[in-house]
Amino acid sequence: MSKHYVADIILEAKTPLRFGSGTNSIAMDMPVQRDWNDLPIILGSSIAGALRAKYDKAEANKLFGYQKERKNEGVASSIIIKEKKDEEVASSIIISNALLVGDKEKVCEALSTDITNDAIYQYFMDLPLRQHTAIDHRGTAKKGSKYDEEIIYKGSQFKCRIELESENKDEFTKLLEHFRKPLLLGGGGSKGFGRVGAISIHYALLDLDAIPFSLNDELKDAIEIQSFADDTATYTLTLKPESFFMFGSGFGDEKGDVDSTAVYEYEIDYYTKSRSKRKLLIPATSIKGAVAHRVAYHANETAGIYADEIELSDFDNYLGENNPVVSALFGHKKESRDGKESGHKGYVRIEDAYLENYNTKVFDHNSIDRFTGGVIDGALFAEETTSVERIILHIEVDDRITDSVVLNDEAINPKSILERALIDICTGMLPLGGMTTKGHGVFDGKLEKGDEVIIDRLGEVEA
Repeated sequence: MSKHYVADIILEAKTPLRFGSGTNSIAMDMPVQRDWNDLPIILGSSIAGALRAKYDKAEANKLFGYQKERKNEGVASSIIIKEKKDEEVASSIIISNALLVGDKEKVCEALSTDITNDAIYQYFMDLPLRQHTAIDHRGTAKKGSKYDEEIIYKGSQFKCRIELESENKDEFTKLLEHFRKPLLLGGGGSKGFGRVGAISIHYALLDLDAIPFSLNDELKDAIEIQSFADDTATYTLTLKPESFFMFGSGFGDEKGDVDSTAVYEYEIDYYTKSRSKRKLLIPATSIKGAVAHRVAYHANETAGIYADEIELSDFDNYLGENNPVVSALFGHKKESRDGKESGHKGYVRIEDAYLENYNTKVFDHNSIDRFTGGVIDGALFAEETTSVERIILHIEVDDRITDSVVLNDEAINPKSILERALIDICTGMLPLGGMTTKGHGVFDGKLEKGDEVIIDRLGEVEA
């Protein structure tokens, strides 16, 4: 009887995760995938896709199989498919769905009626919602761009099983090596979502009829997990606010005292078998949006494109993903540029920052009647701002990004434009978050690329 290599792997969410169900609901626009117990689940196909991308085409076809394109030679309702069976290869790798790990370090593989009695599972009945909108060149929200999406907590753990239908240990070892450094799974990678890392790998070489049916049955041999450097150029942005800032949740508080609050989120802690205390969230999407707008500004300035020299109707041609420098860094969707079919994902990745220590202050605002000088009835509102000692943001730029993009006949290096935008944050020229017209969101900062210090305003301020 043939033997199979089998590995059970526990994956931990190093960032929030986003696995869309492809549907919407009354409560939210984009819910996550859930299993038979209404718990989040990572489909095996998501893991297989991430692993396949680690191999060249020949190796990927050998391990994961492939299917030749089928030629449709039919007309109307008569369809003839030409194919040769020897031109298709089945996958030699079987990857199970990854199930959520509970408080006893087990997964729930059967339909259960007491999910909420599990100390971990109880927190996954209601998951965090992230609010999103798009900002135009005037700094205001685009009409119809508001949406929300459900995400899975940072710190969540999932367990899956991988089987290799081969006794070739080298192939199996190479496969597991990909789990010894972070993988990106699911959607929202450029928003800072989707980074997972293996915290446990157990494996065995077993006869086919000896493979355990349950993910809760332990395999004997363990692999030591160690970190590897990613093939990205990483920037570290250390920021000190001049006063207050606000990254809004889009909602008021539960008591009704504050109309707009900061955004907070929790992490899951398997050591204490509970959620962490509430943390202040600096959403990566907010930073990415501000940086992308400033990249467009610097790219257009470098190319000699000025707002007072072009028609208002042409503005969109130089903004957002229509700007080739922005597109090179942050990607663009299909058919978004020049009617082309192809698109590509962004090469800049910014991760959320979670802050445990912070201060809050509520500002009350009113609106004054310009004729009488009195307060307009019903115009009183309150906004919650926050302040911290430091914010540290990690920004990764994939090495595959191009070194030159042409805009208005000018060759531009996207990486240098990105650095200029990040320097603007450090010098206070690019405020972050909301209420920036009221003086909030201004920072001094230090920008580092690896061991190189590009700019350090913190030393000047503290001196």
